[in-house]
Amino acid sequence: MKRIKLLFIAGAAFALAVAAFVLGAADAPDRPAPVAQSGRLVAVAPVRLADVQAPARFSGVARGAKTAVASFTISGRLERRPYEIGDRLVKGTVIAELDADEHRNALAAAKASLAEVEAKLAQSERDERRARKLYEEDAATLEEVEKTVSGRETLAAKKRALRSRIDELRRILEEATLLAPISGVVTETYREPGEYASPGQPIYALSGQSTVEVEIEVPESLVVAIRPGQKIPVSYPLLGQRRGTGVVTSVSAGASGPGRLFSVTVALEPFPGLMPGIAVEAVFQRQARAGWTVPVDAVIDPSGRGAYVFAIREGLARRVPIEVRQLLDTRVVVGGALRPGEPVVVAGQFALLSGDPVEVDGQAAEATP
Repeated sequence: MKRIKLLFIAGAAFALAVAAFVLGAADAPDRPAPVAQSGRLVAVAPVRLADVQAPARFSGVARGAKTAVASFTISGRLERRPYEIGDRLVKGTVIAELDADEHRNALAAAKASLAEVEAKLAQSERDERRARKLYEEDAATLEEVEKTVSGRETLAAKKRALRSRIDELRRILEEATLLAPISGVVTETYREPGEYASPGQPIYALSGQSTVEVEIEVPESLVVAIRPGQKIPVSYPLLGQRRGTGVVTSVSAGASGPGRLFSVTVALEPFPGLMPGIAVEAVFQRQARAGWTVPVDAVIDPSGRGAYVFAIREGLARRVPIEVRQLLDTRVVVGGALRPGEPVVVAGQFALLSGDPVEVDGQAAEATP
């Protein structure tokens, strides 16, 4: 009897529990059923094959198209050299002088000797005229006349020699003063005051300012594609990377030996501040080759060693390491395990992890050619 009573109590408790569950479920508000998570919305663009021209950069120093090296034609101790590198000169300006005191003294002495000889010569000419007159009157002998003639001729010869000596000393004094052969800028100085200068030894190097050019040296593989008149981009690293244009004016017909470089001269487009002595970088384009490109916006950390993009493969974003090789306007030439035509993420990639499901924004996607 006791056992039947326990079973009855247990059954009643179970019935109450079921009723409470049913009533609670009926009173609870409606809840949405869980749904599958959708992929992140991204914009994509395809990997493309493009012709790539690799730039070749060559550096040089701007110079005047018209240049000159100023030197003396005589030797002597350099007494004065007032100009330094960067100074602007006008043609005909006195730019250096030699110590010419010795030549000045010699000139003064020669002039004094000439004056003495000219006085004696004048007297000798009078003596000759007097002797000839006396000879005609039988008051002098022929020998006396010839003696006056000989004295006059000797003095005339000495006068001519002194005049030549004076002319030579004047020339030496003129050449002891060095004049600027052209208008331009001093680009080099070679001797200092007090040093000995030999004939033909450079004192200054000058560069004209009418036209500024740069001479660069290029390898044989590139020189074959360069022609006079060709326009090329140039930049000026010390002027805030200022850019400009140059025109090839001459290309060397040969090098000094096998494997040597060829000289190319480029005239520079003028602008305020362009002058000889400025560093110039000229850019030539090498022969075109094919390369894989992606939009700039697709590249993450382009300046670091860990550059990468997200490629969409089977609906999932896959991180693909790349090598950034060259910038082409809005696209980048890259190396890496990319496939031609496959989409890479160009917007929405910064919150992605490799393996995340994605949904492509059809309106923002770039059409694959």
